[in-house]
Amino acid sequence: MDARVAPRRTPPVGLGGDRPTKPRARKVALGFAFLSRSPIIVYAFLSFPLTAAVAIGIRYPRRPATFLLVPGWTVERPGIPETIARRLAVHRARFPAHEMIVLANTERERDLLAALGVRTAFINQNIALSETVYRPLPGTAVEFDAIYNARPDDFKRHELAAEIPTVAYLGYWHAGGAHARDKALARMALIRSAGPGHVFLNPLVDGLPSSLPDEEVNAAYARAAVGLCLSAAEGAMYAAVEYLLAGLPVVSTPSIGGREVLFDPEFCRIVPPDPRAVRDAVAALRAENIPREHIRARTIARMAPQRREFVDLLDAILASYGRRPRFGPDWPFLDRSKLLRWWRLERHFRHFGQHALLDRLR
Repeated sequence: MDARVAPRRTPPVGLGGDRPTKPRARKVALGFAFLSRSPIIVYAFLSFPLTAAVAIGIRYPRRPATFLLVPGWTVERPGIPETIARRLAVHRARFPAHEMIVLANTERERDLLAALGVRTAFINQNIALSETVYRPLPGTAVEFDAIYNARPDDFKRHELAAEIPTVAYLGYWHAGGAHARDKALARMALIRSAGPGHVFLNPLVDGLPSSLPDEEVNAAYARAAVGLCLSAAEGAMYAAVEYLLAGLPVVSTPSIGGREVLFDPEFCRIVPPDPRAVRDAVAALRAENIPREHIRARTIARMAPQRREFVDLLDAILASYGRRPRFGPDWPFLDRSKLLRWWRLERHFRHFGQHALLDRLR
């Protein structure tokens, strides 16, 4: 979630109290999507409280439901796996008809959670990005050495791109208090200080970037030679694979969170967090001029095994309810840029009442 419509900021997993709370969701965007209504299967952002699951449990108290939970931040932090296990147990005690499965972004995350009895599967969230949305745009002039899709936040480490001659930046700022706004403005000033070749492509509102549609994000990728990933820790970072589907090679720093899972060493370089190392890797990849369709095809091939695991998991969930398979074998989600939908709760429920993807696949 970098340059799209901004959801409500959710603290990293592991913050806050354990007591279940009533949903405070009518006026804020919640990240989840109904994949089936009979039986209920929900793909949801893992945050606490589990607002979407609580809301569904309250509205449909007697209906079994399976939730596929996607961590928004790395689970590989002290105490976080234990916190997740504890809070899922609290939720299951309140809603015993709910089955919770955490979709780990790395094998290490899976192993940490499984050791605590959490039902989990290693299915990186980036396999859900749609190659019909993120794709090369032949004929587009390359204007920038690199592009960095990252909101103006300190952990994104924009300063590591300072030595690259020309860089395009994408990213939105979402609502926060005065302190958060001041920090974002300071980050924007730091980006501008790198020189006139460093340009923010999002429209600015009061000095801070607003969101762009996915199609415009993809068009921005076409204007650059290399994609950048510069944080030391976060989640799986959608942009890392958006770049690859758009045909851009990637320069990354070492990180935890799972963005490297789909990296190919042929066109993905992991370098020390030093501006000169980042600059040199960008220059080397640009000089190689690897065909964009080749990068895209190799990436889609790397996505395929985990996509099969995901649809197999969905069909196994159906089987556990005594239903026939309806998802595989082909990937059924190409019409969506990603599976999570950041909507207000009532919109989710209106959509649920009208149709669900699974019902269209009968």
